[in-house]
Amino acid sequence: MDLLRGHAPCLANPVDARLVRKRILVLGSNFAGFTAALTLKRLLGAAHDVVVVSQNDEFTFTPALVRVLFGLRDRTHLGFAVRPAFDRAGVVFKQMPVTRIELGEKYILTAVGREDYDYLLIATGAVSDFDTVKGLHPKDGHNHSIMTWDEAHRARAAFDELILKPGPVVVGVVQGGWHFSVAYELALGLAGALQRRGLGRRVPLTFVTPEPYLGHFGVDGVNTSRQTIEKLFHEAGIEAIVNCSVKEVAPEQVLLDDGRSLPSAFSLLIPAMRGVDVVRRCRDIVDAHGFVNVDHGYQTLLYQEVFATGSAVATGASSGVPVPRGVPKSGYFAEESARVAAYNIAASINGARHVHLSPIEIDAKGIVDAAIGPDLHVEPKSEPTRALAAVVPGLNGHWANTAYMRYFSKRTKDP
Repeated sequence: MDLLRGHAPCLANPVDARLVRKRILVLGSNFAGFTAALTLKRLLGAAHDVVVVSQNDEFTFTPALVRVLFGLRDRTHLGFAVRPAFDRAGVVFKQMPVTRIELGEKYILTAVGREDYDYLLIATGAVSDFDTVKGLHPKDGHNHSIMTWDEAHRARAAFDELILKPGPVVVGVVQGGWHFSVAYELALGLAGALQRRGLGRRVPLTFVTPEPYLGHFGVDGVNTSRQTIEKLFHEAGIEAIVNCSVKEVAPEQVLLDDGRSLPSAFSLLIPAMRGVDVVRRCRDIVDAHGFVNVDHGYQTLLYQEVFATGSAVATGASSGVPVPRGVPKSGYFAEESARVAAYNIAASINGARHVHLSPIEIDAKGIVDAAIGPDLHVEPKSEPTRALAAVVPGLNGHWANTAYMRYFSKRTKDP
């Protein structure tokens, strides 16, 4: 990021800063937490302690979980152990779930005890909010999900059953959701997989979305994304329902709020998201969905020593629209906001000025790989108007997706 590249926060009083050793806790170890911890250690060195607390010891490239459904990726391709990278950097890693956060007392509780902090960085991400639609949770047996490795693996088994016993398919995003790029890759990938198995037009495929039009992506489109997505859907025989609100996922059907019923032998509707439970309980710093309210330096307003980053951050939601939808939060956004938050924690310790970078100023790069007529989707900013963007059909998109994922994973694993 140009804003931070090439310099670290200067010390307003080097002697005092070095005498008072600070302990920074980072909660979470995926995109945001991993990046923030390594950035903090690089900025602060051995003078201060950086401790990561996470129940997971494996980094997961979550945007690629959709590929598990088609047998294109397994667990070895989608993640790596975080401890070796933390050990090399001098970051302390503690694998344990956080059970309580005491903001006023400046400590957290874990399954094994208490962890005090001078600064806290919340990078716990988001979890699926299955409660917004009846029957949406995979445990109900009517819908599948791909937001975790286990969910994607179970969805793969269900898709294999669909191949043996074909029937109507309904996929997409429910109201309040934001994973539109994943949903488009899912729909086009399913169409391609069915086509390659000779099922093609024999299996009706319906795509539902709260977006006002195809290719909106929750951010008012990306140049020619509307025309491109509409063309790809037409060629693939995918029926789309926009401005769609789902009432219930029931046995062999999806019920919409407008009274329509969509027959379905296989449903995979991506849910809205919410903050993790332990963060949601910090009611004085979170919004109604459990996301942390921060300023553009990713610092909470009530607690100057508490920061948040990545998908744990509240970025607002659409208003004045027929169907509510979320604002996309990409892995790239998680990384960039994590660097800003880490810089500002170091600046607070060292008496330097904070930097600010709002979510709409952060590039939201991403790649959508459509298994038939793959396409490249690049989002330069999270704001409605875009200066540069492209949706490029063709095989180049497939290879760009693969190259991007390998590059990102290599760069992250070996910073």
